[in-house]
Amino acid sequence: MRVEIHIGQASITAEGELAEVQVILTDYWKPVLENPVIAPERFQLDEEKQDHSTKKTTRKRTSSKTKTSGESDNNTSQLNGLEIANAIKERTDFGQIKAKILDVQGQWKEKCMLVAVVADSPINSGDVKRVMDALRIKSSLPTLSKTLSNNSTEFLTRNGPKNSTLYTVTGAAKDAFMTRLNETDE
Repeated sequence: MRVEIHIGQASITAEGELAEVQVILTDYWKPVLENPVIAPERFQLDEEKQDHSTKKTTRKRTSSKTKTSGESDNNTSQLNGLEIANAIKERTDFGQIKAKILDVQGQWKEKCMLVAVVADSPINSGDVKRVMDALRIKSSLPTLSKTLSNNSTEFLTRNGPKNSTLYTVTGAAKDAFMTRLNETDE
């Protein structure tokens, strides 16, 4: 609580709990008039401000925690890029994947499709970026985002968290992708 008293040329400002303010006023305030006038509306207003500011200062901060392996949340698509990258490397057709998709510059649609097929769950551009980073393939988030949105005919889309879009590969696109992947070069 904050109290300001002005009587003629004399003035005092005290801040603290009601009991503390009263002690300060009785010990140190010796106005010319015997009864200082405190405006009740001012007194009440300062009390409300104090209560409001106290609520702000006692509020605990919540720490933002990034997802670690094994954690999942139904509202987010936060896939573990390292797990998906390892799943890609463990596939029996990894040699073909590396030669036809990963080692070829560009081909972002194929790389996004690969992540969607291996993850077998809805993805967003951030998920693809984390997998590419884990595979040590340089990529940019805007490029991946444009690639996914420009090829939305091959993905089922739905709204994700925080105004994002989640993509799931369609059955026909998955079959076509697997056929292209398994084709042998002559």
